[in-house]
This record gives sequence, structure tokens and C-alpha cells, in this order.
Amino acid sequence: MPRDRSGEQPLTASERPPVDGNPVPTDQVTRVPELPRTLDRVLTLVGRPLPLRAWLAVPMLFAAAVLGLTAAFGVLLDADWQATLSSALFGSAAAVTALIGVGPDWPRCRQLCVRLGYPAAVFTAGLLVGGVTVPDQVAILVGLPALGTLGYLCRQERQTDSVVVD
Repeated sequence: MPRDRSGEQPLTASERPPVDGNPVPTDQVTRVPELPRTLDRVLTLVGRPLPLRAWLAVPMLFAAAVLGLTAAFGVLLDADWQATLSSALFGSAAAVTALIGVGPDWPRCRQLCVRLGYPAAVFTAGLLVGGVTVPDQVAILVGLPALGTLGYLCRQERQTDSVVVD
């Protein structure tokens, strides 16, 4: 369908909603703004559910990867900080988990409970263990393989996404 200068596509007559219960006259055209392509792709990727095991592993892999990278950069920079489990780290892991979908074939109530409960449990765990320092060697030995595993999961999902045909 042709676009006007604003980049919006006009709605067809069947797509136009009625105004005050009366149909919209066909000579009026309603403009709907288009989402930028990158935002559309992000919403599509985030909306696709993961298998349950991968979804359950995401917050721990994310937290371990961030902790490992923090420790590795601390060693490289000869910094005097230590890798620390913090509520901010677990809060970020909980947010990432909440954004990713899980279990497409579950009943809606169960899916909602799991999607809200598990990130809340991850965040609560972060509040409980906040401030615990981890030795740099342990953080690096756990975190870098976790980063590799996250990269592998992302690559598998991207390959699965490219194979799917609508």
C-alpha cells in the first residue's frame, strides 16, 4: 500500500473502527504509525517462548556471566574490587527472565504464575545474598563458561528463527 510523507500506512475501509457507533466515511483515511524495523524485530524475538529448561537457566547464566566478566576485567585492570553478588545483578537477571516468554502450551493461569513467580524468586534471592563477595578465580571459572552457554543458546534460537517459515 502506498505511504504518505509521514511514513504511515492508511487503514483500509474494513480496518477503520466505527466512530460513535457510526462507520467511518470511506473518504476519511486514518493513519497508523509504523514501528521502526529494529523495534519490530526486538518485540518479535522477545515474544517467542523458550523451552522451560532454557528459560529456568537464563537468570543464573546471566548473573554468572556478568559476575565472570566483572572478575575478568578486574583482574585485567589490576583493580582492587572483588566480584560481588548484588541485588542489582539479580534484579537485572530477574528482568531479563521476565521479558522472555516460556511454555506456549501451558494454561494461561499457570504461565502467568510462573512468569511472575520465578523472576520474583530470583530477585528475592538477590536480596538475600546481596553483598557476598566471590573470589575472582571462582567467578571467572563459572562466569566465562556461562557466557559461552548464553551465546550458544542465542545462536541456537537465531538459527531456529531463520528456519521458521510463515
